Amino acid sequence: MSQGTNLQSKGIVFESLKEHRGKYFVEYTPAWAGQYFAGLSLAFVEDFDIIEVPKLMELECSKWIERYPIPIFVSAFDSNDDPIDLDALTGSIYLIGIPSGPNSLFYWELIGGDAFPHGPYQEIELLEIYKNRPFSTDEERCIKADTKLRQRYWGSLIFSLIWLGVALFVDLTDVIDELLGDIVKAYAVLKAMWNFMKMRGKIKESEQEKQKAEERRQMEHHHYHCKLNPEGFIRLRTENLTKSIRDDLHEESQELLRQQTDLEQEP
Repeated sequence: MSQGTNLQSKGIVFESLKEHRGKYFVEYTPAWAGQYFAGLSLAFVEDFDIIEVPKLMELECSKWIERYPIPIFVSAFDSNDDPIDLDALTGSIYLIGIPSGPNSLFYWELIGGDAFPHGPYQEIELLEIYKNRPFSTDEERCIKADTKLRQRYWGSLIFSLIWLGVALFVDLTDVIDELLGDIVKAYAVLKAMWNFMKMRGKIKESEQEKQKAEERRQMEHHHYHCKLNPEGFIRLRTENLTKSIRDDLHEESQELLRQQTDLEQEP
């Protein structure tokens, strides 16, 4: 954003101003090069008395002309952003204010260019009138627009790539699920064939498999007899637990004895 009086700039647009008045707020839009007037709008955010609206429009028009001595085109809007109909009061919904010495002239009608005391304003004149307002040039706005366009392009491209990646991931997940399903089915078939071959004696058990089978047989045999004689199982379990506790105490005692002996042997 430019600031000051750069005489070489072209296509200057000044920043608008907004001020709140309580029941309404005003927005002042500075004139552009080639225009006869600036713009001013009153936007009411609360209920209002329509009789007061023309008076407020003239009051605001005078204030802004005093600040920036240039004709103003004034309009008013309700909370629905609809123009307020003032025809019954003023004969027009628009007001045009023109500087006239220390005062302002008000026209509640549209007037031609010949009625304005000054022709279309030139850029150099506007730079002097709005010397305290920031502005942008055609070149700056083009650069800004181009930057936004590039950002939007890259944002759209990245979003498209992410969406494509998600779609491919979903498709790949379906393929993986299908592949895993086929692997599980193939494993089940091979397992069944393996067991069938072992039952027919076509495949001999390895020593490790024989050992595991014997251990499983002994455990099942032991479990069977425990169910037949539960009191004997409880007694055996108690004896084993007692023996384990005694062994632990003996080991701890021996460890303490060794530590004590080492201490006594130290000079």
